[in-house]
Amino acid sequence: MQFTLFAAALFAGLAAASPAERRANEVRNGGAYLRFWAAAENIHEQYFAIDGKEYPVYSDLSFTSISSHIPPNAYCTSYGIDGSVTYLAGDAKDIPIGPPQVQKRVRCSYYY
Repeated sequence: MQFTLFAAALFAGLAAASPAERRANEVRNGGAYLRFWAAAENIHEQYFAIDGKEYPVYSDLSFTSISSHIPPNAYCTSYGIDGSVTYLAGDAKDIPIGPPQVQKRVRCSYYY
């Protein structure tokens, strides 16, 4: 019974965390958080592990720019469907993708 109450309280606390708090927790736990901007203020936000592996971007929107929140000792590279390559590091705002296009995958790594 006590475990059930503890688990319920834990999940309620996690669900109540704001998006900004969740992003900060993910980054503190060793990840990168990217915000992809499309036309008409449509956005897609996604967390990526910083492990050198490529991960898919789960959106089919054509993006115009990317903002990032990445730990200072890491960087990410986003690859577009038409050959764009966008480099991101730190707290970057609105890094343009040229020309705008669907982003297919992201790789995040630590600097060595």
